[in-house]
Amino acid sequence: MSERKVGFYKFNPSLASPEVLQKTLVGRETELNDLLKKIEECGRGTSLRHFLIIGPRGIGKTHLLLLIYYALKRRLRTSNGYKDLNRLWIPIRFAEEEYGITTLAELLCRIVKELEQDEKAPELEGVQSLVKLKTSRLRGQAEVEELLDCLSQVKQQMGRRFLLLIDNFHETLGRFTEEDQGHLRDILMTKDLFLLVGAAPTVFEEVTSYERPFYNFFQNIWLDELGTEDGVKLIYKWWELEQKEEFLKHSKEYQSKIGALMHLTGGNPRLILSLYPILTEANIIEVEESFMTLLDELTPYFQARMKDFSPQQAKILDTMALMEGPASPSHIATKANLNIGIVTSQLNRLEKEGHVTVLKERGKKRVLYDIKERLFRLWRQMRVEAGRRYLSCLVTVIKVWYSEEELLEQVKKMSLELDSAIKERRNELVEMTLKSLWYLQQAAPARLYPSIFQQRINLLIDARDLKAIEREMQELLGKGGEDKNILATGYWLEALLHDANGEKEEVIKALKAYLELMPDDYRAWNNLGITLSDLERYEPAIEAYQRAIEIKPDAYDEAWSNLAGIYIELEHYQEAIGACHKAIEIKPDRYEAWGNLGDVYFKTERYQDSIDSYRRLVEIRPDIFEAWRDLAEASVFAGRNQEALEACNKGLEIKRNDPWLWSILGHTYIHLKDYEAALRAVTEAIRLSPSVPHFYNNRSSLFISIGKNVKALRDMEKAYELAQKAGDDDSVREAATRLVALGLVCSEDRISRGRLDLAEEYVKKGLYYATQLPSDKCQEPIISYLNALLKKKKTQFLKIVLGLPEWENLPDLSELIRFYRIAASFLETKDRKLLNQLFPELRDLIDGIV
Repeated sequence: MSERKVGFYKFNPSLASPEVLQKTLVGRETELNDLLKKIEECGRGTSLRHFLIIGPRGIGKTHLLLLIYYALKRRLRTSNGYKDLNRLWIPIRFAEEEYGITTLAELLCRIVKELEQDEKAPELEGVQSLVKLKTSRLRGQAEVEELLDCLSQVKQQMGRRFLLLIDNFHETLGRFTEEDQGHLRDILMTKDLFLLVGAAPTVFEEVTSYERPFYNFFQNIWLDELGTEDGVKLIYKWWELEQKEEFLKHSKEYQSKIGALMHLTGGNPRLILSLYPILTEANIIEVEESFMTLLDELTPYFQARMKDFSPQQAKILDTMALMEGPASPSHIATKANLNIGIVTSQLNRLEKEGHVTVLKERGKKRVLYDIKERLFRLWRQMRVEAGRRYLSCLVTVIKVWYSEEELLEQVKKMSLELDSAIKERRNELVEMTLKSLWYLQQAAPARLYPSIFQQRINLLIDARDLKAIEREMQELLGKGGEDKNILATGYWLEALLHDANGEKEEVIKALKAYLELMPDDYRAWNNLGITLSDLERYEPAIEAYQRAIEIKPDAYDEAWSNLAGIYIELEHYQEAIGACHKAIEIKPDRYEAWGNLGDVYFKTERYQDSIDSYRRLVEIRPDIFEAWRDLAEASVFAGRNQEALEACNKGLEIKRNDPWLWSILGHTYIHLKDYEAALRAVTEAIRLSPSVPHFYNNRSSLFISIGKNVKALRDMEKAYELAQKAGDDDSVREAATRLVALGLVCSEDRISRGRLDLAEEYVKKGLYYATQLPSDKCQEPIISYLNALLKKKKTQFLKIVLGLPEWENLPDLSELIRFYRIAASFLETKDRKLLNQLFPELRDLIDGIV
């Protein structure tokens, strides 16, 4: 049950109901009754005494002030002796933080404002004028006197004096000028108007300094930490409020553990209530966050407090806070690097002022000193540990609370939760559970630490929490050779981290360091093989895989599958097939092996075997997009176009924006003679990846198939341009070869349409690309084009073409062009002597034309 449901607020008790406050009062009953008795005595007499409740933050001062207030408001069940206190006093309760009160006049105005809440006061003569006055003018001496006169009238009319309950009184008084402080003291001593009960975390300069008005003015009431018995009572009452019936039923079993918690918290009620939920709910991270929030909110307060101490005192207190517990003056002096005489003198002063406490060691005369305020110790430790992201005090709580069996049960439970969170990608829960496991690991006995540690590390790896892995790696490698297993794990994590950052060389170094410690770990040999293979170091990669297989020959299918991948790269296809079959023999659903087998068969043009392998792959893992793409491509090459179409559609259901699959789909439609669908598919491939030359090449071929040669030429020019940018020489030559033919084909098209100007431009294009090729690569389309002009008796245009200056850039074809010029002259002159100069094939062609 949450705080809000039971109506209790650990850090803001003023929000709790009187009933809850009274029910949870533990260890302060004596102080409450004594104060109520003294308040009654003062109310029935003429002499007023004033009280200051002193105790560290979270000790219960606000709780006590609230109960006094509610007792006077008759909202508590108190003994008969105090039930009529409200007839003697008008209680005025100030908030914990009263930043708006900086002068005595503002303090008195605050009293007036609170009077409005009294059920009788608003009806009294003079109160309305007071309410008006409190916002009318600046707060000067005249206003103070007027306010006091009016408050005196209220006292006379109501027959009651004012009980002022001022929390954090040291802060309020510290804002006053010394003149206002002196005036307030005079009012408290002479006016017979107010009884003041203040609260402060420690005695402060305004009440300890001889020169200050309030020196030795208050009767101090010290609140000490709760003892073990009272701490147990507090937790039991909390369980009752939360209706923790199971814990109440077995309460005796928890007494020793609660005692240990009391030792950690120093009996500070707020600390007890901050840490105790870990005992009932095991929600370590929520407790941590709540506790961190509490300490963080105290930062301004403690920082201001430290400024009030002398440099030597601040250094001593800081040193003590960071020590594990009580210490002797000599030990403190050594840690603080101060003279023992200075430390002893300052410790005496700090004790008198309530900042440190004195303890005696059992059976020894030696005196030990400890920080009085446990919250300060934890706050300081938190500030020092802030960069570590964890609280050592929580580790201590877990150590004392859980037995070994209970701790292992928590580890098991959290490991299952974490595994589920990783699979469901619930990142926030993953982070919280990993941190909880860290706390459990740190709290575990030495003999359990390694197994819990390894569980957590495996889950870290599964979660791919790289930041956490880096922290663990640095911590482990920093321990050196203390433990072979832990050091090896550090190298393993280092390899994982470098791999995530793409630092392959560093991965290899870390894995080799790991294998020096763990030479029989087949997983590490396999990972080493993978990394070497990524760097195309195939021979050492093969050796690494073979070492993994030697260690675990009949069970390690992954190494066989990886080995097959290398054999494919090296074109050792028979070895690759053998390795794939071995992997499949060990694990029939090793899908990577089926994929490698499909690749081998495809490369060796065994398309049906390739199809069968890919089909087995998609049966095992239908979610792998690449498997459907490979199946589609193999089906196209096997001429099984309908199956290729089905595979393409399956792949596109998984990954709609893959350009290569759209390209394969285009090929499939071409074979099915659905050219419109083919054009849509290859155009989509270009849209998705407009910088791949291959896609323009494909669409160019499709345009040729449907007789759109000019569009084919444009796409091929784009393919040529992209191949040049990519520095792909093979693709450049292929595109240039096709562009020669396309330029000449487009020229023929334009001749047939009578557009000789365009025909000439396309010839020039073709000849330009011919200059980028060896003559044997372009001679055939040029001969075909010139023969076509002869057959069509386009003598005049042929002479124009043969006279183009572009031929000068093709010197290897000069002899061929000379023959065609002779042929052109013969067609004009019919001089048969010219025929004797031609080679036989060309002479036969001309004879056929004539």
